[in-house]
Amino acid sequence: MYNYENKEYLEKLNLKDESWYTDILNLVKKKNPKKALEVGCGDGAFTRILNKNKIKTLSIDNSKTFLDYAKKHGKSEFIQIDLNKDELNTIKEKFDAVVLLDVLEHIKNKEKVISQIKDRLKENGSFIFQCPNLYCNLISVNYKHNPLNMIKKTLRGINGFFKYKFGIKINEITKIKEGLDFKIADHDAVTLTSPYWFLGYFKKNKWKIEMFTSYSFSTKNKFIKKIIGLGRFIPFIKYLGGKMIFVVKK
Repeated sequence: MYNYENKEYLEKLNLKDESWYTDILNLVKKKNPKKALEVGCGDGAFTRILNKNKIKTLSIDNSKTFLDYAKKHGKSEFIQIDLNKDELNTIKEKFDAVVLLDVLEHIKNKEKVISQIKDRLKENGSFIFQCPNLYCNLISVNYKHNPLNMIKKTLRGINGFFKYKFGIKINEITKIKEGLDFKIADHDAVTLTSPYWFLGYFKKNKWKIEMFTSYSFSTKNKFIKKIIGLGRFIPFIKYLGGKMIFVVKK
């Protein structure tokens, strides 16, 4: 069932409400891009939100089924692109911002794709993305929720933390492990990544990191959001939240 040409899967993903997009939307709006590239737009839900906020967007995805839906319900420009086949390089236009929303967990060769994204940015352009954190199991009903699992994840986070602090190469990209990471691995998000891998990658490749958080939570309750969000200020704990957002500049 869980592939991107299946209309039933499309209907399941359509259940997300706008609170899922709030934090990354606010960050994109702060950049006020004249035109953005959305990579992996899926059914076009975030594209429609960007357009509603008067952000002109070129949106790309590999799924014909999802793009057909996006074109039917949106007014943006849509192109079918396969990231695994280097087709991103066929886009010659430069953008003020490139946006990815829950896409990088579907990509094994993240370094190549991020490098290609860099080539799509104008000078001082921003790369803004959201993806799940390897160290947290609180972001999905499919994730394991028990104390033993949290201890295992925390130990994995501590290991990554010390590797990062002592300049050891971070290979914290892992295939989803059913049991530790998921109750049921029911979709094709085959790899999860630690914040330390991204921090190390951007530092090594001379990107400017403007903002990082793993404490982006989808809730309409502003009080709960503020309370949970305090975790972003606690040393070490700030790396263990569920939904990572990075804003980096070329």
